[in-house]
Amino acid sequence: FSGNRVDNLYSYIIVGTNTNQGYTYDFTIQLQKPYYKGFTGSIAYTLGHAKSINDATSSQNSSQWEYMEHINGRNNLDLSYSDFDLGSRIVAFVSYSREYLNFGRTSIGIYYNGQSGQRFSWIYKNNLAQDDYFGADGDLIYVPASASEINLVDIGNPGDADYLSKEQQWTDLEAFINGRPYLKKHKGEYTERNGDRLAFEQGIDLKLAQDFFVQVGDRRHTLEVTFDIFNFTNMLNKKWGRKYYTTNNQYALINWTETFEADGTTPRFTFQKPTGDFRNIDDSGLNSSRWQAQLGIRYIF
Repeated sequence: FSGNRVDNLYSYIIVGTNTNQGYTYDFTIQLQKPYYKGFTGSIAYTLGHAKSINDATSSQNSSQWEYMEHINGRNNLDLSYSDFDLGSRIVAFVSYSREYLNFGRTSIGIYYNGQSGQRFSWIYKNNLAQDDYFGADGDLIYVPASASEINLVDIGNPGDADYLSKEQQWTDLEAFINGRPYLKKHKGEYTERNGDRLAFEQGIDLKLAQDFFVQVGDRRHTLEVTFDIFNFTNMLNKKWGRKYYTTNNQYALINWTETFEADGTTPRFTFQKPTGDFRNIDDSGLNSSRWQAQLGIRYIF
């Protein structure tokens, strides 16, 4: 696409319509142990999947359209995995409580959550299709099966400190592709929107509670002291209990140089292997990758 605008008076002219495509389902199986001699517990497994044309995650139609990953243009979206596709999730807890001497009660509880990682898309950096006025990324990559299927060009010039030959770029790209099961499986094909997902995540929370009570007349007065450790797993080991994400549920793996060969239609690409982990660590809010603790006091009467 040439990228030429039909009329300079407008940035966008958008028509939004409904669709009958898309679905979601969830299936859960659970085992529960009723309270018995101080013990209680539960374990549940949920399997859920969701597919959509557009998840409509923004308050503005321009953003709904602009930030959608695609192969055939933003006006021709395919049914694909939703940003909210659940995958698998395991939730379990066990607790024990014991009362003694008609004076107090000690309780301990452990909560476990394990779930499939976030879905995300592999895209080109820069707007290869040139179908967006603001140049938002979103073009799904073609996974080359050989060096002949991607037009890589040198970065810099021989002798420069940042020089990277196209041959070395292919070696690095091929190694990266072979290191990701999803990309390796789709060699010679385009990737799908939200086709890949991050690693399975899991963590444990711990709760301790101590009650002190006294009977006054026909009413019991209780002072309860609680201590909660959220993401207790991470407190045990800083590499455990981590949660990951990719910005906008996408990762720009291959860079389009925003130039073409002399024919005007063959794009030039470069690749630089990620330094470190291409994922981001989610470290915000209560359900973050960082362990947190809170102390609570409650009076019950």
